Amino acid sequence: MTEPLIEQSGLQVDDLVRQVRCPRPTIFRLLSGDALPGWPVVLAVLGLVGATDEQRTQALTLWEIADVPTSAVSFAKALPVAYRRFRLDEMEADVERTLDTAVIPGMLQTRPYTEALALRNHIRDNPEEWNKAAPAERHERQALRSREDRPLRLVSLIDESALRRVVGGSAVMVEQLDRLLAAGRDHATTVRVIPFSAGPYPASAGSMTLFYYDGERSAGSGNSVEWRKSSRSASQDQCVEVSVAPGETRVRDTKARDRGALRFDAAAFRAFLTRL
Repeated sequence: MTEPLIEQSGLQVDDLVRQVRCPRPTIFRLLSGDALPGWPVVLAVLGLVGATDEQRTQALTLWEIADVPTSAVSFAKALPVAYRRFRLDEMEADVERTLDTAVIPGMLQTRPYTEALALRNHIRDNPEEWNKAAPAERHERQALRSREDRPLRLVSLIDESALRRVVGGSAVMVEQLDRLLAAGRDHATTVRVIPFSAGPYPASAGSMTLFYYDGERSAGSGNSVEWRKSSRSASQDQCVEVSVAPGETRVRDTKARDRGALRFDAAAFRAFLTRL
């Protein structure tokens, strides 16, 4: 439904690429329908072409039910649809920030570490197929950090427990820890460890991933807004997102980002987290 709106607006592909600040292939995917762009890009385009609230709601409904084609993500048949969408959003991101409390983040895992985890992974619809695909799928994700046009910048917070948890044996862990040390020397990657001495912290109950889109920063009022959501939502397709700004915290529904956000003052939100 976006193509007629774009034609009516008189905007050309180059206009959208420049104003949304996204790669040209992303706009072509949106126009052709060959793959499902991330919702932030769709929402930005709808804003530029003057879509009504009703049209935005309709677009969101279509976006939510659209399957990500297998051509957009390798090994897609071994992945839940929601995780395919997660992968597609990741492919369009400029910065990825992760917090991992139990295991090494996928973006930094070695192949033996991934294989050892896959053997224990029983949440997929087809565990045997996933066991075979997991190492190659992780490698494909990690290649985003070295792509030529827009290398994905990674900021990874890792709980000390993830470093101490032995996965696959001592030899596997030695190789994995060496990989983390090497990643820390990469100018586009930041690795930080949260030590046990830090005690409990607000997000210590689970892992999360934050994607940061240049297009999303430019699509609104010009202010940079960072939204966080739990990486667990990739398999459950349900979550809320949180954005922390000076003096307030905003909360919105991932499935209805265009419907606004609830705002809480900092003290009220801290009290809420304390009671969880």
